[in-house]
Amino acid sequence: MYMRLPMHVTVATEAQIPALCGLLRELFSLETEFTPDADAQYRGLANIIAHPQTGTILVAHEDETLVGMVNVLYTESTALGARVALIEDMIVTEAARGKGIGTILLKAAAVEVGRRDPASGLHLFVYEANLPARRFYERRGGREAGRMVSPTPSAHGATLLRIHWPRPGDVI
Repeated sequence: MYMRLPMHVTVATEAQIPALCGLLRELFSLETEFTPDADAQYRGLANIIAHPQTGTILVAHEDETLVGMVNVLYTESTALGARVALIEDMIVTEAARGKGIGTILLKAAAVEVGRRDPASGLHLFVYEANLPARRFYERRGGREAGRMVSPTPSAHGATLLRIHWPRPGDVI
């Protein structure tokens, strides 16, 4: 019998979609741009899980409870002329924050990207006003690589920053 670690990361399964929707509800409650829509989130998560070439959803478990997730999507960037990995959603439950789970999820995402597409850079967008998230990504090697006004009307002109790691192994 193997020892069960108290915290571990796995690839999400279809059976976990209801719990993932709960994590997204928590994430979207932190953002003014999005309103939680369980049906839409369920469809999106199911599509990613059913089509792994689209992306990978990694989940963090403490014992048997999901306490975090990161959603990595793969796309072709016309701006860069290359394939890139985009972190679309990353959340650690409020109760589990401060335990290093976000760092573990980000590093697990980088390992997955490196395994699947080592030449791909890793990107994400974060609101300029979200200083805690910006500091988190900067401390892990992410660098600002661009900025834009959010195209979503409910964002009310908020500025998004593109954070970039040129190689998956650059995540520290």
